[in-house]
Amino acid sequence: GAWAGYQRKNGSYSCSHLFARSLLASESLTIPKLELHSLNAGSNMYSLLETSLSEWIDVIYLAGDSEISLAWTIYETNKLDVFTRNRVTNIRSKVPLSQLHHVQGAFNLADLGTRPSVVEAKDISPNSEWICGKDWMKQPYENVLNQGILKKISDIKLDNDAKKVLKEGLIDDFYEKEVRGFMVRVNKSDAEKIVQCE
Repeated sequence: GAWAGYQRKNGSYSCSHLFARSLLASESLTIPKLELHSLNAGSNMYSLLETSLSEWIDVIYLAGDSEISLAWTIYETNKLDVFTRNRVTNIRSKVPLSQLHHVQGAFNLADLGTRPSVVEAKDISPNSEWICGKDWMKQPYENVLNQGILKKISDIKLDNDAKKVLKEGLIDDFYEKEVRGFMVRVNKSDAEKIVQCE
């Protein structure tokens, strides 16, 4: 989802729903990969808004509530699997890392559509949060950072459990193998990962 606002005389901001994009994803993906897929869609929206509204906007922020998908995006030295690498490359090519943020899950308005069993007509009607934004979206940027609702990605520190999940998108070390007269690089755990997926 995308929301836009301007600063009012009292220092607060207006907030209005601009547009949203729905996305179907494979049910076989892990939650961190689904979150990365969503962040990738957000980067495409970022690029569209930057191009189409360039004369009207000063700044665009992109936020997601998955520290794992954000960590995949910022760690340059990790070897990533193809699915993860393609999306990370797209995100990094479209969004400056300084504009990428983590938003606490309870404050992530874009997650509304991911819970269809609890969404009611009032949740998307005029004057709803979906249309007018959450209260934090009407505050100055520095206030929201100080409250911890948003975090710059440079401030993300993963705990040990999160680091284990991060490795789901990583590739183990390679070794070289001769195949039909050519030397190719092979992932040590390819076969194991295929069996696990099956």
